[in-house]
Amino acid sequence: MLEKRYQIHLQNHYDASSREVQKKEIKVLQKHKSKKNGEVFPNQICLENIMEYSRFMTWFENEIQKIAKKLWNQHFIIKLTLSQLYFRETILFLENIKDFSKRITIEFVGENIPSNHIKSHFSMQEQEAFFIGKLRMLKKWKFIISKHIEGCSVEQTLAFTPCIHEIKYMMNQKAKLEENIIELHMFIDFWEYWAAHKKLKFVVQVKEGDFITKSLMHKKVHVQFENNSDTQTIL
Repeated sequence: MLEKRYQIHLQNHYDASSREVQKKEIKVLQKHKSKKNGEVFPNQICLENIMEYSRFMTWFENEIQKIAKKLWNQHFIIKLTLSQLYFRETILFLENIKDFSKRITIEFVGENIPSNHIKSHFSMQEQEAFFIGKLRMLKKWKFIISKHIEGCSVEQTLAFTPCIHEIKYMMNQKAKLEENIIELHMFIDFWEYWAAHKKLKFVVQVKEGDFITKSLMHKKVHVQFENNSDTQTIL
């Protein structure tokens, strides 16, 4: 039984200005008896074992339905990768939770379009067209579609712009230490302009309370942070 192997973990995402909880990210942790639980990434399961992925997504769907019904006034985040849209199990999962779609943001984390996947015979243009079709379907189902811009090409994000509601940049500590602060602000300014031009929401996710967070709050971007000490595990 998968409930003996996995458990649901809710991670709060806060608005940096109001410091109020905006959304709860639904994460999956692997249960361990003697060591700290590690996060499970469904995209890795689907690449390694499609039968296990099918069982996992059925379990995950049931857990999300229970949580969405219990926390009826809460908005949730579910993270996927674009490559998961190749799999029938992912589409069935999303179709079966679409009753809650207006309270769910699907975040597509940074990932270049795979060139050696099950659709490797597709050209780059055909792969983009495939993903655009799936994103439009999810938008029609009333999910909020968010596209991470770290770890993927600018061209990919620009191509998907008509199919999404927001773009998101997750800034980790290592990146902040390595990046020139002026270049970082130029990068943010470009995406801020693009989001405003295309009427998208632009979210920057940061660590709480550092100087970069405060400087970004003067811009027209939505600054969001996680508090790792404020979480909830659903057994």
